[in-house]
Amino acid sequence: RTTSGSQDTMQVLKPEPELDFQIEQIVVNKSGVYAAVAGTHQGSPRLALLHLNQSVSSDTENPLCTSTPLAEDLLSSCSVLQMAWHPLHDDNLVILTSDARLSLYNVMVNPELPEQEYVLRDLRFSPTPPTSFAFPPADGWGYFTVLVAS
Repeated sequence: RTTSGSQDTMQVLKPEPELDFQIEQIVVNKSGVYAAVAGTHQGSPRLALLHLNQSVSSDTENPLCTSTPLAEDLLSSCSVLQMAWHPLHDDNLVILTSDARLSLYNVMVNPELPEQEYVLRDLRFSPTPPTSFAFPPADGWGYFTVLVAS
């Protein structure tokens, strides 16, 4: 939804193929080209990548956007705690899951296989499982650092 002067405008996008889950989380990358969405279907977690600038419909009222399954193997036994786009690379999505994995996906190369994956429980920094993460400011090593809360 955007506000332009005194007018509000909103656009509803229809993913194609249609998603088989209700969206519970959404994160849009910095350029607005991609949105990662997460939700559940019959108790099973689901993720999808929406290509926001690839409309496949001439219907300007409800344009279609292409959807691609994302990280299906990652979610076989866990749920998504948090997703965020890396601040330096617009195509890199970071996902924290309930099994204490922090996975980095380059969605342009392969939205199914992580480029890097860290099993945080194996690092033994904390006796409690991770709950969220953040990227610090880009000063010095900031682009190469991930802060994890547990």
